[in-house]
Amino acid sequence: MVRDFNAASPNWGYSFRNTPGKIEEEFIASNNLELIYNSNDKPTYLHYNGQTINPDLTTVSTNLSNYTDRAVLEDIGRDHRAD
Repeated sequence: MVRDFNAASPNWGYSFRNTPGKIEEEFIASNNLELIYNSNDKPTYLHYNGQTINPDLTTVSTNLSNYTDRAVLEDIGRDHRAD
């Protein structure tokens, strides 16, 4: 499942945690989900000021996580890269 959030958390590359980030962390933990994220992956969002972040979260059921890989595609003509 891939979703676009304004949820900030150090778990996916932000330097801070906001309320939506805390809610998402709790949702992931309480629903047998695993975040597919690697800090070495390209950020999925390029802000007009040049800042890059990862608001696009890919989660998968924990029983499928060993069979899952995440790849961030190059620019598809909008402000988000596809993952």
